[in-house]
Amino acid sequence: MTVVWVVVGAFVVVAGAAWAAVARRGRRVDVADDPAAGREARGRQHRYEAERHGDQGDTWQRGRESSG
Repeated sequence: MTVVWVVVGAFVVVAGAAWAAVARRGRRVDVADDPAAGREARGRQHRYEAERHGDQGDTWQRGRESSG
């Protein structure tokens, strides 16, 4: 009978943790979070990715010209 209670207890703990994770994920964003800061961060990330993509293209072109 002890094994049954241990299994049931473990199931309750796992189910509670899963429920808490789902409940936290669905929580609304805090009012203190600034949407403008998020937009700025995304814009900065896009610029970084564009510059990196351009740098990689230049490297590929230099390698292509030197091997021909």
